Amino acid sequence: MRLVGDRRAPGRGDVQRARLIDAVLELLLSTSIAELSVMQIAKRAGVTRPVFYFYFESKYAVLAAALGQVWKKFAAARPLADSIDLTESPELLTHNLTRAAVDIWHEHHALIAAVVEARASDAQLARLWDELVANAGRQVCRVITQLQADDRVRPASDNVPKLVDALFGMTVWSLLNAGGSADPAARDELVDVVSAVWLASVWGVPAS
Repeated sequence: MRLVGDRRAPGRGDVQRARLIDAVLELLLSTSIAELSVMQIAKRAGVTRPVFYFYFESKYAVLAAALGQVWKKFAAARPLADSIDLTESPELLTHNLTRAAVDIWHEHHALIAAVVEARASDAQLARLWDELVANAGRQVCRVITQLQADDRVRPASDNVPKLVDALFGMTVWSLLNAGGSADPAARDELVDVVSAVWLASVWGVPAS
């Protein structure tokens, strides 16, 4: 994926470009994107500032490239409707989907949190994030529509796309608030609570 501000398309031998992306991901574990400087990134990657600017025009361009890598990995996966078992019970299906979302967030929490924080500062990041969320929302809507056809769900609103938007907003806020907790018990609690909201709002049944 070639992004605005990504001055050199990734090539097989672009070790320095990969180091810059890795450096940003490492630094985000302890430094916010707002406080991160190009000099810090270059130093962590073991390159000079001119080398940094040979590949990227700003720290946000590196962040966008890192998000693009994660996004590409998501896009390579099978569509949601083809990768889940729609015959599962409401509780198990909702729990499994929520668990997958929490695990993905935990794996990439520093990057995703930085992108959410930087959206107001960089239009490209905002577009990438919006497109990622919109794509996931469309997949969920297709699943709900399929389940509606089988009379298996009773959404809290007839406007399923807007309902899914609201639920995604709640889920993202909950994940941000959790801060990528390393405590497995805390993540289990988050899965239970978020699952309960989706279960009641989409299936129309309380969690057991």
